[in-house]
Amino acid sequence: MGLLYERALLDGTGLDADAVRRLEQQAGKACAGLGQAPFSLHLDGPLPQASAAQRVVVLGVGGSALGARAVHEACAGPAALPLTVVDNIDARPLEAAWNGGDPARTAWVVVSKSGGTAETLAHCAWVRERLQGLSPAPEVHIVTGDSGPLRDLALDEGLPLHAIPAQVGGRFSVFTAAGVVPLALAGLDVQGLRDGARAALRHATALAAGSAPAAMAGLLAAAAASGRNVVVVWAYGERLEATAEWFRQLWGESLGKQRADGTRAGQTPVHCIGSTDQHSMQQLIIEGPRDKAVLVLAGPGQNDAAVPAAALEPLGGQSFDAILDAMRRGTTDAMVRAGCPAATLKLDAWSERSLGALLMTLLLSTVLTAHLWDVDPYGQPGVEEAKAAATQLLREPDGEAARRIARTLGEGDGIRVD
Repeated sequence: MGLLYERALLDGTGLDADAVRRLEQQAGKACAGLGQAPFSLHLDGPLPQASAAQRVVVLGVGGSALGARAVHEACAGPAALPLTVVDNIDARPLEAAWNGGDPARTAWVVVSKSGGTAETLAHCAWVRERLQGLSPAPEVHIVTGDSGPLRDLALDEGLPLHAIPAQVGGRFSVFTAAGVVPLALAGLDVQGLRDGARAALRHATALAAGSAPAAMAGLLAAAAASGRNVVVVWAYGERLEATAEWFRQLWGESLGKQRADGTRAGQTPVHCIGSTDQHSMQQLIIEGPRDKAVLVLAGPGQNDAAVPAAALEPLGGQSFDAILDAMRRGTTDAMVRAGCPAATLKLDAWSERSLGALLMTLLLSTVLTAHLWDVDPYGQPGVEEAKAAATQLLREPDGEAARRIARTLGEGDGIRVD
């Protein structure tokens, strides 16, 4: 069980098929090194048993949270534990997670590779204070790198400690402990997830330019070269919404970079949900600026629910799955005929193995696109300045940095509306 990649016709998009093919060939030459990519080297490792708790709550941000949520939302069956991710410093979701079940019968998973992520440390401190004295003793897992405050906490208090490899960045870490520990605790088939990832990696390295990752990299790089600087990731089915969000971070943070010569690369990822966003974004894509490419994510039918036979034609007697799939195909066709380059990635099954293949394909496509654009897909130097500024504001709220930022933002010189 895996997935199928299908590229729509290029007719009318303005893309030259020969140019796309050349980029696929260039990406294919880089496929030989994919087996040595940091995230490809860590598809093994010990896993915890399924938790005896009633639910799992993950405290993490970005890549430390999105991967587990993507897999759980797509694959969790009735026997799996509920999994809640708290990934925003806004206090409301944290309080909602605390009140959403018995805190003492919750498996709490704190994830931060650096061990010093501000949001995660704040969440962890808030939760730990409230866990004191609860009975039974709450289950708390720490997932982090080889140094930092979280690792020290785990060692000092004897908490279960799971390592994130030093070479693997957060948004590439879904197959490491960052993703698989909360999934294993929730009772998902983590072995199947990793098996699907291995199958996708073998596919890419064996087929090279004929592989799905190389084909996707060639198409989206050609689209960007033709002025399509937005890629719309359109998930058909809410089970894939978190996967689209995961891809948004992966594509944006990996490829939005300055090259060594100072030129800039990048393609803005936007995620949509079918069929909901047919009533919002579709109009812009079809009749707005021709600056977009589309990547559609889809899966097989999900259940037997159907519209009553007596309903208006042509809906009467149709399954909701059939209606959704017709809308997916019709919408994609309309976007292609309007000149939008498009491709579809479709899961064979709602299984951890198929989702592992999908996530690995998207990871590999990102690295191959970085190769075509001559940028480093790892690291996020553009994020660090903002973190440093926020830290300085917290440490010296009345300091020179705070005054400079106030001037920059026009604070105190706004237009009030009463």
